[in-house]
Amino acid sequence: MKINLVILAAGNSSRFPTNKLLYELHGKTMIQHTLEKGLQLPFYKRVVVTQYAEIEEYAKYYGYQFIRNTQPEKGIAQSMKLGLQACMNSDYTMFLVADQPWLKVKTLQTMIECCDDEHIICASYQGQCRNPILFPFYLYKELLTLHGDKGGSQLLHQYVNKIIKVTCSKEEVHDIDTIEDVK
Repeated sequence: MKINLVILAAGNSSRFPTNKLLYELHGKTMIQHTLEKGLQLPFYKRVVVTQYAEIEEYAKYYGYQFIRNTQPEKGIAQSMKLGLQACMNSDYTMFLVADQPWLKVKTLQTMIECCDDEHIICASYQGQCRNPILFPFYLYKELLTLHGDKGGSQLLHQYVNKIIKVTCSKEEVHDIDTIEDVK
């Protein structure tokens, strides 16, 4: 089974004093933590979607394909579309936001192991679907029609009976949006 990875790293970090993906945690930038996790898993293709030259440099260093999002104001759906267009040759694509540095490789591996060509696989905390999410090929056309800042969660409501939830800790799915979130 071919499973691709798209790391979504094009947000404006508007609530953070600097580009949050370049913020250091435990001696590495947040984007490095995410890129390194992606390398530990058996993805067929690895893609980073970003608006930042610095993130592109990290992507190149780690051997990822990168795609420049020149319209990040269109929301996360725009980044998803750009990444997915580079991944149409797969059975599944995992969309991973770059601001979850505490996500565990074991959780991502468990999600991959659930892939069966039929279900949407998502991380879950207290029964709620969270990022990351793996979408099967049959939903790619619908994903390419999404708009705005809700991303793939727009499809979860339509396919509630096709979701497998992989339970994880609150810390793992915690997005860093402000400097207080790091502490």
